[in-house]
Amino acid sequence: MPDFERLERLGAGHFGEVWLVQDHALNVQRAVKFVPVKSVTDPSDFYNEPRALMELRHEHIVRVEDAGRLNDGTLYVAMEYLRHGSVEQVYRSAPIQLTKCIGLVKDVCWALEYAHAREFIHRDIKPGNVLIDGNNRVSFQISGLQPNSQWMERPRPLAIELT
Repeated sequence: MPDFERLERLGAGHFGEVWLVQDHALNVQRAVKFVPVKSVTDPSDFYNEPRALMELRHEHIVRVEDAGRLNDGTLYVAMEYLRHGSVEQVYRSAPIQLTKCIGLVKDVCWALEYAHAREFIHRDIKPGNVLIDGNNRVSFQISGLQPNSQWMERPRPLAIELT
C-alpha cells in the first residue's frame, strides 16, 4: 500500500479528485488521481488506461508512475507533479506572449505526434491539460482519467468516398 500524505487538492472531476501528495516511501511529491471504486463499472478495466499511458514516455507528456488500490477500495493513478500548474492557471490573468505561446503549442504538438505515432488519440486537448514544471518545461497531461470512457482510443481508418 502506498504511503501517501494528501497535501493539497489540485482539482476534481466527475469520477474523482486529483491531489498533491507526499510519497513518503520515495520522498517525492506526486499528483494522484483518486477514483472511488463505485465510480467504476469494472475496476479491472480501470488499469488498462494507466498501463497504456506508461508506454508513452516523452519529454512533453506527463509521466504515469504508479496505479493501484487503497485499503478502502479507492483506485488511484500517481503521476509526476509539475509544480507551476496548467497553462490555463498560469496565464489566466495576463496575456501570453506570442513567442511563448508558439513554444507551448509546439511542445504540445510534439507530444501529440508521439502519441499518434503509437496509435493513441487524445480527445481532451485544452490549456488545463498543459502543465508547466519548475524549469518552464511543458508537459501535456494525457492522463485525464475517466473510467470506462473512450477519450483515448486507437484511430479508425477514415473512409472517403470520391465521386
